[in-house]
Amino acid sequence: WIGWGHLVPIALFGGLAVKVDPEAKSVLMPFSHLQGRPSDRVREENENLGKNLENRKAQFSGQLMTHNTQVTITTMALGMTYGLGTIVVLFYNGVILGSVIVDYVADGQSIFLMGWLLPHGSVEIPAILLGGQAGFVLAYALIGWGSRLTRRERLRQVLPDLVTIIGAAAVLLIWAGII
Repeated sequence: WIGWGHLVPIALFGGLAVKVDPEAKSVLMPFSHLQGRPSDRVREENENLGKNLENRKAQFSGQLMTHNTQVTITTMALGMTYGLGTIVVLFYNGVILGSVIVDYVADGQSIFLMGWLLPHGSVEIPAILLGGQAGFVLAYALIGWGSRLTRRERLRQVLPDLVTIIGAAAVLLIWAGII
């Protein structure tokens, strides 16, 4: 099982990377709205508060659902690489999370960060971790350590678990987008 205990050291690594080398920000945080100073983003968000808010909320919700669904499904599907791709995606997302947290906290924007990440992040991060768990279940079925079943039988055996895990992740991601 993978969970928060695995994510924390990876996030700490990402935070340390940004703190030690601020130039790494452009590589570690690939989203354009994260490239500038956090205080500039907060100021811009506050200036735009109330301007076309309904349209922006719907657009942001759609982007979140789409992006996080892609990450979760990709994390699961990369179990087909015997789990290596799943590990890479989980590691990279943990590094991004740690980088963002350190960047915003170091710039004095902790309150904004909590208001921005906690409502949907507390739901979407577990969904992505579920995608990772599904990827590892898939990888284990492919590898088949200690099993006398054929690969096809092992995959057929884990299919209900995979459907359950991905179904739960999908519900979480829809909920995260609504929030």
